[in-house]
Amino acid sequence: MKDAVLYSPVVGRLVLGPLVRLGYWAFLRTGRTPPVCYAGFRKLHCVTRGEINRELSGAIARASAPIEIEDPTGLLGDRKDCAALRETVDRDGYAVSPHRLDPAMCAELMAFATATPANRVPSVAGDPSRARFDPAAPTAPRYQFDEAALLTVPAVRRLVGDPSFIDLAGKYFGSPPINDLVTMWWSAPFGPPSSEAAQLFHFDMDRIRFLKLFIYLTDVGTDNGPHVYVRGSHRTKPPAFFRDRRFSDREVASGFPASDVHELHGPAGTVFVADTSGMHKGKPLIRGQRLVLQLELASSLFGQAYERHRTGRLPPEDPLALAMRRFPSVLQRFHAEAR
Repeated sequence: MKDAVLYSPVVGRLVLGPLVRLGYWAFLRTGRTPPVCYAGFRKLHCVTRGEINRELSGAIARASAPIEIEDPTGLLGDRKDCAALRETVDRDGYAVSPHRLDPAMCAELMAFATATPANRVPSVAGDPSRARFDPAAPTAPRYQFDEAALLTVPAVRRLVGDPSFIDLAGKYFGSPPINDLVTMWWSAPFGPPSSEAAQLFHFDMDRIRFLKLFIYLTDVGTDNGPHVYVRGSHRTKPPAFFRDRRFSDREVASGFPASDVHELHGPAGTVFVADTSGMHKGKPLIRGQRLVLQLELASSLFGQAYERHRTGRLPPEDPLALAMRRFPSVLQRFHAEAR
């Protein structure tokens, strides 16, 4: 009964709608979203079945000029490659790139991931929350690295300003993209599916509109925790799935054709782009381990709290410094000290 009231059109119109619009105006003034307004936004997305996202996306597009990149060649290929990927994402919700990350960059990221302590998810009461990942004896299903630490890795500093992903996202949104997250994590076989480790079906709703780029840094087959996506669910889904919670495999099987549930496999270096407002999960591992790097671009920073980073004094030729000069609005979370 409580759930029915919370997600009712009356509550959406009289309570959630005014709350979210007030929060959006507060964000435009301060650059921060009041937490209660973000919580209301997630619920209003469900109540309106995405209409609030379309409303705010339209307002953002009308208030900004689209970003134009003279040469968007990068990780995802050239302009033609990016256009093909964007069409696939628009139709299916995800697209696997024909291009892979350079093996030397994969090795650099792997070296960082094997030597650097990460945050165990979920944390274990009474144990240190941070630990190096030991594939022989994992103590959590997920080990997640701090964003600030990731930004010290040269490979990451090159990827955050990748013009091909920026171009694809900007055209997908119809407005300039903004980097709102850089993250990387290990996944390991560990007990039943974990909600905290995103191993149950769900949709993301951290921002108004967003797109994620994933890079497998280990070989990923059906037993190694592949990303699982319900094709087309970013566009439409049954009303029962407009709830801000996790969903079981059985629920998804009853609501979507089996042919639309896709596992994304690939060798180390595999790159794919996904609109994770669609139904998805990380499949629990049966064996081995999975290391994934994720970059996220959004149409606005309205929504979940985000980090700002002071990068210190950067050499002019530093890849992050170059990207910040080329794409200042995209990388507005990053601030370098003057030399």
